[in-house]
Amino acid sequence: MRYQADARARFLDLVGRQPHAPKLSGDFRPRKVVYAIALGSGRTVTVDTLFTFAQVALYQAMRTLRNEGIDVEVVAISAT
Repeated sequence: MRYQADARARFLDLVGRQPHAPKLSGDFRPRKVVYAIALGSGRTVTVDTLFTFAQVALYQAMRTLRNEGIDVEVVAISAT
């Protein structure tokens, strides 16, 4: 979103349609990104519970985001 004006405009439009969403300006920049991952019941999100490709992709995305000054968090979504 930072480098593509059309992607940023679409994001702002989608957020603006949500009934309780805050109003974001055109220069909005996220401060935090949360990756929410659903696993089987009772399983936790760890390096060992993700497929190798997912581990690599998540690591690369987190590194890029952190280099841009954006905090990253990974949380589990209950499968129930």
